Amino acid sequence: MDITKETKISMLDELIKDLNQSITECEPKFKKRMEDFVVKFKEKYPNDNNIKKRGNAEALTWAIMDIPLLLYGLNINGLMIVELYGILERFTAREVINNIQLPLKSLNFERIIKFHNLSNYALILLDWGVLNKDDMKFLENLRKLRNGVAHKNPKPIAKLLNAGKIFSFLDIDKKIEKIDQLFYIIYSIDILLKLFKFSSKNKNSSN
Repeated sequence: MDITKETKISMLDELIKDLNQSITECEPKFKKRMEDFVVKFKEKYPNDNNIKKRGNAEALTWAIMDIPLLLYGLNINGLMIVELYGILERFTAREVINNIQLPLKSLNFERIIKFHNLSNYALILLDWGVLNKDDMKFLENLRKLRNGVAHKNPKPIAKLLNAGKIFSFLDIDKKIEKIDQLFYIIYSIDILLKLFKFSSKNKNSSN
């Protein structure tokens, strides 16, 4: 009898059992977190204030923000940060590449995004007046959180959330729970709205 093999199967079964239990326990929390998001969303984009902006925000959230919201609902905090960063990097890159008047514009999109990052694109958009200093601060904090999660490096996260005290990389997701996750989601939506407004304005001026 292969005891090692049986042990591995037993541990795997235990893992699957624990994961299934976690999903079951998460369901009521998921509904509550979605309700919390809707409340924050409506506070940020009230229907009676700017109906067009509210409509644009809803359409954008429906089209782009499903994965971050799913991760938020499941309380998978680290991956939510990584996903937000990836979305913002992609769309800031698109606006810079579509509007820049340098030889860079003639290069392949995938090649450009491979060698540049969100911070580079944000600086250009700041110079163009699309983003402001508060946006830059938000994006810098998002970058630090994302790098800490993606590279399993607690140092940048410790500086932001733990008064510089280093902790185990195994505790990264628990530390991310300390941030206002809805703030990061809503702020990301707001930046995307700025990018799409900038894109629409340029399209209309070129017609």
